[in-house]
Amino acid sequence: MPWNVRVTPNHNETVNESGQEQVLNFTHTITNTGLGANIFEIKVKSSNGLDVKLIIGGTLVAEDYNGDGVWDYVNPNYDTDGDGNPDTGLLTPSESINLNLSVTLPAGFNGTENTTILAYSFLSQSISSHANDKITTVPELQNIVIIVTLPLAIFLIKRKGRFTLS
Repeated sequence: MPWNVRVTPNHNETVNESGQEQVLNFTHTITNTGLGANIFEIKVKSSNGLDVKLIIGGTLVAEDYNGDGVWDYVNPNYDTDGDGNPDTGLLTPSESINLNLSVTLPAGFNGTENTTILAYSFLSQSISSHANDKITTVPELQNIVIIVTLPLAIFLIKRKGRFTLS
């Protein structure tokens, strides 16, 4: 009997750099696209070792404190097959489950983060699908002062308390 799964969608977020911790939330759907009932294990991985939480219906299901792909906490009510990983529970063909991934950017984070969510059949890890959440930080422009003098314009840009000439 053919088994299959689909994880959707991919996300691409751009946020301002911040001196404070930022939490971004991404909604995903895991769908049993096979012809038989199946349980799908859920894994996540952060490219920068960030804290990632898995939330279903407002309940914390699992947390990976350092984004290494190994869950540090799993709510036992969401581990229906008892293997120590959160899973979807039994999904019949075409049945879906919605979940949220919460990714925490530490204060001062600068760069790009790629968080991957993977769902695979408890019958075989080769039956899998994944989605990617890409976060890109950009410098926050606090103040822009434009000084116009003919024949040229000078731009002063204030970033992190300092003016730069542009």
